[in-house]
Order: sequence, then C-alpha cells, then structure tokens
Amino acid sequence: MNNHIHLAKGWRSKHYEIPFETTGKKTIIIKVDEGSVRLGHHIFDIQNGAWLGHPADKKKYYILEEGKEYVLNFHIHQQHNRLDRLFLTNELFFKPSKISFKKINNHSKKGEEDVN
Repeated sequence: MNNHIHLAKGWRSKHYEIPFETTGKKTIIIKVDEGSVRLGHHIFDIQNGAWLGHPADKKKYYILEEGKEYVLNFHIHQQHNRLDRLFLTNELFFKPSKISFKKINNHSKKGEEDVN
C-alpha cells in the first residue's frame, strides 16, 4: 500500500479525505492496521455549501475493522462543479487508528463489492 494514514484518538474528531482528481469508477484497497474507521461517501450539498449529502439509495458510511483488508468500488460524480469526496474518520475515542490504502482507477473485478 502506498498511502499510510494515522487518525488521532477521539471519536470522529478529525477526518482524512481520500482525494480524487476525476469522475468515474474508482477502486480503493484499504487495510486497517489498528483501530476502527468510518468511511463515508459524500456529495456536495449546494444549500449548505459543504459535502454533507450522500448518494441516493446507497449506504451513507461503512465501518472498517482492525486487521481486515477491504476492496471497495465507488463511482465518483461531480455536482455543482464539485467532485464527490470520501472521508475517513476514527471510530474510537481512546485509541488512534492507522490505515493504509491504495487507489486504483479501473473497473471492478468479480468478487469485489460495488458500493457506488
């Protein structure tokens, strides 16, 4: 994995954005080395001027657990000239979380979860 993230202790007190430069189907491989993290797919909400919305008919967030590796597919859209964002936050109050991830810009393969 080529990206390593340390999320400070404190329940959702800080977040990390997995950046994307273009729209389309994106594959992310995430390994949770320590702790538990929440991964949310957010869309731009023009009324609030922030990424508070979520794609319709999709889960708002996913809880990723320590010691597991996840292969997830998302479709990144653009609304109001703003790309969707994926945010990672720590789910634990007294313990930091550490993850590693890799972005792959390709189509999903059989057996992978498509989470749009």
